[in-house]
Amino acid sequence: MDNKQFKKRIIILGSIFLLLICIYLFSSGLRTTISRYIKREQDEIKAYYTSLYFASDGEGKSLAVESNIGYVEFNLMNYIGEDVTQRDIEYKIVKPSTFYDINGNAIAEQDLAAAEKLYVLDVWGKPKEVAKSTYLYTVEVVNNTGESAGSGNYKFTYEKLGTSAVGKTHHVNLKLTRSGGEIANEEDVSIVVQLEKPYKEVFIINMKASSRIITFSNSTTNKLDVPFEEVFIQSADLYAYFKNGTQRTSVEHDPFTSKAVKLTLTWSGFILDETELETLHNGTLNNPDDKDTGSKINEDTYYLDITKPTIASIKATKTSGQLVIFVPQSSDFSLYFLRDPNHSGSSYVKVKIEIYIKDASDSNNEKYAIYDEKYYGFTLDSDKLYTVLN
Repeated sequence: MDNKQFKKRIIILGSIFLLLICIYLFSSGLRTTISRYIKREQDEIKAYYTSLYFASDGEGKSLAVESNIGYVEFNLMNYIGEDVTQRDIEYKIVKPSTFYDINGNAIAEQDLAAAEKLYVLDVWGKPKEVAKSTYLYTVEVVNNTGESAGSGNYKFTYEKLGTSAVGKTHHVNLKLTRSGGEIANEEDVSIVVQLEKPYKEVFIINMKASSRIITFSNSTTNKLDVPFEEVFIQSADLYAYFKNGTQRTSVEHDPFTSKAVKLTLTWSGFILDETELETLHNGTLNNPDDKDTGSKINEDTYYLDITKPTIASIKATKTSGQLVIFVPQSSDFSLYFLRDPNHSGSSYVKVKIEIYIKDASDSNNEKYAIYDEKYYGFTLDSDKLYTVLN
């Protein structure tokens, strides 16, 4: 092999070696670059949504409105069944400052009366309907057994209990004042509980406001996990007036007196929870004898001047019965009925309502009269009864 050919081969081998070095360096640099993009750190932000359990037994209750003022009592709970909110709950109960239409647009105050429907906004800004007359009522908390959080707010303080929390109840007494004249008979009104914590939300309780001197409403409530039908009864602060159209006056014909209203409840297909009657005065246990005649004092006179609801008589079988109770001014209480699923025939709770009046056409002057439409009372059936449950 001559010198020229040898040099040529050396150059070729050197070129190949140099090419291999370049390929190696390029691939190593490429791997370094790729690894720089593959290797990365990831930061994660996790948001945990607190389940909010909030309930009330005030739904469907009624309040007797006298001279545009009415009172109502109910409970608020930080739990629903076995589920308890595991955070502090802070809330306030006031008339909403702004009402909206279905599209979430604010309605000017002067346009509220003409609006077809009224809404408030939930935490997501979604409209939730409230009763049309809600804007007429200012709301004042008279009493709340809950913990004060300042600035008119109240608080359910979270207390851990095992894997859950302590369920708590606040008893609330509200005063509602109506503007814009008196109601004709009754109207729907909503109590708006505005939650501030754990996040802003609205909780709506729908009720009925009534100008009648006594009102009835019903709802379902659980007692030891058994669904009972609750009949809530409330009387006005004052009975002694006569309503003539929209005016309250002491005209000579049939004015009301301040004496107790007499209720005679009859039921069928229901079982009355008689243990709840212990919260009322049971006149059947201590009805005094008339010392002069040796006979029982007439219930229609003995129970006229009383300060709390008083039972005059009770007769009950398993799924039927009759209860006579006298209700003075400014009273509110509940009766609880358990529906019998095996009862055949119609099920009902009806009440005969009698008010004590002065009747100028009657020589006895004072007497009980059926509280029907003549006295701006209830529309009754042919037996002069009002159905409170069926």
